[in-house]
Amino acid sequence: RALDLLRGLQKHYPGNPSFPALIADIQDTYLHDVTASLDSWRALLELAREQRVNLPALAEAQARLGAARQLEVLQQTDHAIELLEGIVSRRSQAPYSALAQAYLRLGEAQDRLGSRAAAVTAYRNAAQAAPADDPYEVRDRAAELLRRAPNARTAEAYRLSLEGWRRLEDDDLPAAAAALEKSLGLNLQDPVANYRFGRVLE
Repeated sequence: RALDLLRGLQKHYPGNPSFPALIADIQDTYLHDVTASLDSWRALLELAREQRVNLPALAEAQARLGAARQLEVLQQTDHAIELLEGIVSRRSQAPYSALAQAYLRLGEAQDRLGSRAAAVTAYRNAAQAAPADDPYEVRDRAAELLRRAPNARTAEAYRLSLEGWRRLEDDDLPAAAAALEKSLGLNLQDPVANYRFGRVLE
């Protein structure tokens, strides 16, 4: 019912970015529909880029953060990084604490791929960019992640799994198979890597 109401409001007030953002949040938080939420965030991002919503800079940063979160759930960290770097390059200050959140998530993404030096830099930038009241506790989270390096073996397995998936998308089957075999050699229990390797074999 909430989605029906919000879609009606969005249709009646197409320039208001709050309605598509709320739709994306409901799809994620209450329906646990990651792909639907990602589609909604991407739609808002497109509207913002085309200047078809009010406060387009704010809407774009919000959409980038939301879409990046869903891409991480889908284990598409490379695409998430692209979205987050867009916030960083623009030094986006709205919505509140957007830049600090983007740096923090960028650090987490780099750590997931095994790029520890880049992650450390991002965490430090996150702490510096956080506002004084730090409502999202970015500084505490950044400090915790600076103290705790991820498992290098797991990170390399994840990176290889993603590399294999991208090679499959490019129809380079030998490279896809090689990367995914290496990934499974490091972490045989990863269900996503197993699924991706199954797609290569198929």
